[in-house]
Amino acid sequence: MNDKERIGKMIADIRTEQGLTVRELADLAGVASPNICKIENGKYSPGVDVLSRILSAMSHRLTIEKLPDIPEKK
Repeated sequence: MNDKERIGKMIADIRTEQGLTVRELADLAGVASPNICKIENGKYSPGVDVLSRILSAMSHRLTIEKLPDIPEKK
C-alpha cells in the first residue's frame, strides 16, 4: 500500500466511523465529492490545505512530524 492509498483509507475509515457520507464530508470540508472519492480510493493525493480541511471537518488534526534525513540515492 502506498502513501496515497494509506491516506485515503485513513480518511474513509474515519468518515465511516463518524457515519458521514462522502457528500456530507465534501460539504463540511468544502471539497468536491468526486475529489473525496478519488482521495479515498488512492487515486489522488491532496495538498496539505485540502487534507487539513478534510480532517478538520471530522474533528481531527493534521500533524506533520520531521522524519530522519534519508540519504539520496546516486
